[in-house]
Amino acid sequence: MDIAHHTATVKHVEIPGYAAQGTSDYSVDDEPVLKGLRPGDDIRATVYPNDGTLHNIRVVYRRREK
Repeated sequence: MDIAHHTATVKHVEIPGYAAQGTSDYSVDDEPVLKGLRPGDDIRATVYPNDGTLHNIRVVYRRREK
């Protein structure tokens, strides 16, 4: 996560027609959501062709802190 540049590095499964499985850097369109993300969060987001931005991010799983 890089709050200063509004980006997040995401490890993802294959996104058919968009990206192979791997790790990618994405811009984030919602700074408050970006600030609330933690490493290891399982998220779902909307991506559009030719747009390297994550939209409508929602955390679907967050590991408990020890």
